[in-house]
Amino acid sequence: MEPQVLYVGIDVASKEHQVFIRPTGKQMAVANTPAGIDSLVATLSALKPALIVVEATGGLDVPLVWALHGAAELIAPSLTERYWVSGSYVDQARQEIQAQAAAIRLGPSR
Repeated sequence: MEPQVLYVGIDVASKEHQVFIRPTGKQMAVANTPAGIDSLVATLSALKPALIVVEATGGLDVPLVWALHGAAELIAPSLTERYWVSGSYVDQARQEIQAQAAAIRLGPSR
């Protein structure tokens, strides 16, 4: 049997991150602390998702993005007009990345 391909969406917040895993539907909340981030990195590294999409939050996402680097293919808005995609900056419009993240429907609609 082929392993299931997993996609992860992370809603970043000042106190805790909401994590959504598709297609399993699993959800979890992780404290936005060094220990919480380390725990999330360990969990996601074990799951080996195909893609992780992290919400832009004006800087709250940066420690999480750096910690997740290398855990999987990563799409996360940086604090500049460029985007961090698996370790290299790629010039793309903010709307294009947001549309791609929405297209793979990572997490519940708001």
